[in-house]
Amino acid sequence: MPVREVRAGQRGVGRVPMLEAAAAAAQASHPEGLAGAALPPVGEEGQEQRRLVYRRRDILRYAPAAVLRRLWVQLSVLLAMFLSCAALFYYFRGPLGNPTMDALGALLGAVSTITTIGIYAPANLILLPDWAKGAFIVIFLVSVGAAASIVQTVLTQAVNRDLWTEDVLRREVAKMKDHVVVMGYSFLGRYVADKLRDMDVPFVVVVRDNQDLVKLREQGVPAFSSPVTEFHRALEDVGVRRASTMICTFNEDPDNLMAVLYANKVHPQLRIITIVHDRELVPSAKMAGADVVFPMANILGDLLGLTAVSREVAGVILSAKIPGRYLAEFEIPKGKAITFGRLNALAPVLLVLQDGKTFSNPPDDFAIHGGSTAFMLTSTEGLHRIRRELGSGPVSTSLEPHEHTESSARP
Repeated sequence: MPVREVRAGQRGVGRVPMLEAAAAAAQASHPEGLAGAALPPVGEEGQEQRRLVYRRRDILRYAPAAVLRRLWVQLSVLLAMFLSCAALFYYFRGPLGNPTMDALGALLGAVSTITTIGIYAPANLILLPDWAKGAFIVIFLVSVGAAASIVQTVLTQAVNRDLWTEDVLRREVAKMKDHVVVMGYSFLGRYVADKLRDMDVPFVVVVRDNQDLVKLREQGVPAFSSPVTEFHRALEDVGVRRASTMICTFNEDPDNLMAVLYANKVHPQLRIITIVHDRELVPSAKMAGADVVFPMANILGDLLGLTAVSREVAGVILSAKIPGRYLAEFEIPKGKAITFGRLNALAPVLLVLQDGKTFSNPPDDFAIHGGSTAFMLTSTEGLHRIRRELGSGPVSTSLEPHEHTESSARP
């Protein structure tokens, strides 16, 4: 059997940090879709731009429309005042001394009068009936108020960057497909988002109650905020119906369950990953629609507990199909050698790191010499067998009830 060799292997092969496992699972669930959903181009410039929530070309493209959307009421009122004034000028064109005035001329006079330019200011305006005078007074006052409101809104839009930033974000999210929705951005959510960014996977973050929203956007995080009671609106805003995966990382279990329930209702095909802090809620989370549930306290407690008595444990296997299995890293003692077949008989060997190269599935007679490292899938009992075979001693007497004569010191 030929030896499959992978050069430039790192010593940390197989070490998936616990706080990044959910992000890796999100990419693995839909690799093709996620790979093609990136908005900016890949490369140094593209990766740098991806870290920005908005870009200059986005401002020129979307900012004017964002301003107009917030001005449509004032602009409608101002247009109504122009038309009303023009209608009065046209109706009273005779008394105002201009019987040949047409409709366009009346509109020109209305715009000139309301904007105080003064091109058309009939001197006998005060000779009109009282109701017409009152109508002109109302028109002029409302027009001045609408114009002032327009100026204020435009200045506010120019000064408050967050207003048009959100419009840019909504436009970008509307173009996303097969992206990842990250619910929460506290301790765990931040690590998940960083991992997704490193893998060049598009994502959107939802935080609670405007929590650091402006700060997150300034840091380049595409974030939206929502109270728990409005999660259904927030998920629609971030395009959950087009997303491939949702990862829930809130500090409160009820918040995660609320997000899972709604997302599963509107998008049953969505892959949902969530954490729970209370292990008794694992069945509830699965019933709510979660595909993968991480009982964080149990996982971290298990990992930390084993690490306290065995320096070889490098990670926990999270699949429910092979519970109680761990990723272990064993270094072959100096001056000792062992064949791949002999070591693999103790526990499955995933990779061998030797002389700066990684070997996957070498022949059984492949010699693993001292100083090399083997990455293995094993259980607690397997740790004992491997350490005995390598001459490292037991993991701990507390984990080896049948061998009371062994030392109980920590390795």
